[in-house]
Amino acid sequence: MHDAPDQHDGPWPSQQGLRLDEWADAMLGAARASGISTDRAVGRAVLSRAQRRTLLEVDLDTLIRRRLDVDASGPRTLRFTADELAAICRALAARLTESAGSHRTRLLKAAEKVAEALTGSLVVRRPPPTSPSRPKTAFQIKVTLKRITPVVWRRFQMLDGTLSELHDVIQVVMGCGGLEAYRFDTGAGDHVGPSDGGAVKLSQLVKKRIERFEYTRGDRDDWRHVVDVESVFEPEPGVPFPECLDGARAVPPDGIGGADGYPEFLAAIHDPDHPKHDEHLDRCGGWFDPEVFDPWFVNRVLSRMSRDDSLEE
Repeated sequence: MHDAPDQHDGPWPSQQGLRLDEWADAMLGAARASGISTDRAVGRAVLSRAQRRTLLEVDLDTLIRRRLDVDASGPRTLRFTADELAAICRALAARLTESAGSHRTRLLKAAEKVAEALTGSLVVRRPPPTSPSRPKTAFQIKVTLKRITPVVWRRFQMLDGTLSELHDVIQVVMGCGGLEAYRFDTGAGDHVGPSDGGAVKLSQLVKKRIERFEYTRGDRDDWRHVVDVESVFEPEPGVPFPECLDGARAVPPDGIGGADGYPEFLAAIHDPDHPKHDEHLDRCGGWFDPEVFDPWFVNRVLSRMSRDDSLEE
C-alpha cells in the first residue's frame, strides 16, 4: 500500500498527472526545442540535511553525490545543471516505485525541491519585443475537459498564433505532457491536425465567427475538450503571454481508458485491494488528488514558452 504524501508548499509534478521521470524528460525536451542548452542552464536547490541524506540513498552519478555530501547541519543551496537535475529526478522516480510509508514521504519531499530547481533552471524571461511585427491581437480562452464530473477546466490568455501553438499551450495548462498527436474540430466536418495546424491561426477562426470548437489530444478520442474563445483584445506592452489565469481540478493521467475509465482509476488508487491499484498508482507517479490545480506551477512552465519570437512574421 502506498501512503499519500504530506501537503506540499510548492509544485509537485505528479499533480499534473505525470511520473517524475517523464515530467523531467518532457521539461528537457521542451527546453531544447526552445534553444536552451540544458547542460549549461543552472538551477539552485535549497536542500536540508535530511533531504541531502535522502538523495544520497538513490543511484546517482559520483559528481552529483560529491556535491550532495556536504557536512553541514542546516539547509544548503546547491547548484546543478538542468541535465543533472533531470538525472536526479529519474533516480528518484525509480526509487519511488518501490517505496512506501515514511520513506516514500521523505523521497517525495526531496523530489519536490529537485523539481522546483529544474523548473527554475529553465525559466528564461525575454524582454518584450519592440518590433511592430509582434501580434496585435490576444485572446482569452477557456478549455474544458468533456465527460468529467466535477468539471476540469483552465482559463488562459495568449497572443494570436497558430492552432499548433494553441495545442502547445493547452498541453501545458492541462498538464498533458509532450503529446504530438492532436485534432481540432472546427465545425462542418473541418479537422485540423499536426500536418496543417501551423497554417491556421486563431484570428482566422474568429473572423469566421468560429469561437467554440473541440480539441482532442493524443491519437484516440479518450480525452476531448471544448475550447471557448471568451474575448479578443489588444495586448498591453510588456505583459507576458501566454499566461494561465485560473482553473479547477487535476487533469486525469493518460492510459486509464479516457473519461470512461476515470471512475475506476479513482477507485483503484484509493483501494489497496483493487487489482489495478499498483498499476494506476505507478501511472500517476504514486499520488493523485483530483481536486489539485496549481496555477503558479503552470505559469512557471509557461514563462519559458515565450511566443514573441515564434509568432513574429
